[in-house]
Amino acid sequence: MPLRAVETTRLYRQIADQIVGLIDSGEFPAGSRLPPERELAALLGVSRTSVREAIIALEISGRVEVRVGTGIFVTRPPAHTAPAPRAEVGDSGVGPFELLAARAVIEGETAALAAKHARKADLVALRAKTLADHEAIVAALAVRDPDGARKAMHRHLERVVREFQRRWDETPATRVGIPK
Repeated sequence: MPLRAVETTRLYRQIADQIVGLIDSGEFPAGSRLPPERELAALLGVSRTSVREAIIALEISGRVEVRVGTGIFVTRPPAHTAPAPRAEVGDSGVGPFELLAARAVIEGETAALAAKHARKADLVALRAKTLADHEAIVAALAVRDPDGARKAMHRHLERVVREFQRRWDETPATRVGIPK
């Protein structure tokens, strides 16, 4: 009898799947507030850290919105798309903490390369664009404007994607500062 690999599902994904099931069944309709992390952890018999990871995964997949100081709310699926399938928070892909670890490696090296190769004009552009983006985000946070904060963050990320795309379209030699 050949052995088969045992499939394990990360705990936070099991928690996220349970919450998605409750959302999909109507137990927590769009706009409703989920119980606090502490209560969810006690009900599920898990740590708050595991619940927090599950909430992050649900937030990334667009199933909930975390409002600091207010709670965790079930989001309304966009009118033009069906609700996110349960598989989106299944066991495929990386978890939020793995994603942050990957970002630390990639963005750390990106910053190191920029420190070596950035020209004065590049620094000026970063101060004119990145700082302005972040100031818009902070301004929306200061007046407790969730929609404004979301839009400001999206504008920032869209600009970052455009910058990366522009750099990606350059030749590989110019990307690392080697003359053509």
